[in-house]
Amino acid sequence: MKKENETEKMPSVKLKVKESPVRFGGSVRVHDSILKKLGCEEKDQIVLMNDDEKEILNTIYADDLVAKDTVILRTDAMEDLDVKEGDEITLKVNKEILEDMKDKAGDLKDDVKEKSGDLKDNVKDKFSKDEDEDEDKEE
Repeated sequence: MKKENETEKMPSVKLKVKESPVRFGGSVRVHDSILKKLGCEEKDQIVLMNDDEKEILNTIYADDLVAKDTVILRTDAMEDLDVKEGDEITLKVNKEILEDMKDKAGDLKDDVKEKSGDLKDNVKDKFSKDEDEDEDKEE
């Protein structure tokens, strides 16, 4: 279980909610300077928290057209957090989730490389067997 002071150490920022014209999607848009403040990158999972400390995860994107004090939320996220346009929410990086996701992505990449190598070998073996059979038929 997390200690409370560990959560406090995570970078966070409080921003005003603005409703996105897109209803669903699981992503939020903020000014690009916010990513730097949070120490994260585009497409990272970010924790959104209302004043009642209800939390949801969303994917963060930078948009220099968004005001520096604003977060653009999809309607479904606003409903999940029970907030309306003009309310403030806290965005924070959950380093534990972020590192876990990056580890899983690395593992997946390794699996894909391994399986593509196996596939390449299988295809190569299949074609060399076909060539051998063709040679046998010609003789």
